[in-house]
Amino acid sequence: MNDFHQGPQRRDCLPAPPASDHAIRNLWPMFTEDVQARLIAGAQAYGDESFRRAPADLIEEIRQEVRDVAGWSFILDCRLKNILERIQAIDALSLHETAQPDIQGQDR
Repeated sequence: MNDFHQGPQRRDCLPAPPASDHAIRNLWPMFTEDVQARLIAGAQAYGDESFRRAPADLIEEIRQEVRDVAGWSFILDCRLKNILERIQAIDALSLHETAQPDIQGQDR
């Protein structure tokens, strides 16, 4: 009998699959469906002219979208910074309270 044999492997002892496996299998199809829906909506709204536009026009359109993403990212970053600062303040208070002795001089 092998010293390393311990019976069937428990599922929680196995390494978790990479996050990319989950993302590709479960999230990528939803992403591509969203992109397809936007392409269809754009074709309906603009008469399907996108495929006839000059490449320079498409490049400018992409540049504008990238600026929009950067702007929205800045706004979200400001909000996340505010949330992080609040969490850090709560953590600091919590650590301070647990380090203080109670009224009778005993640690909590």
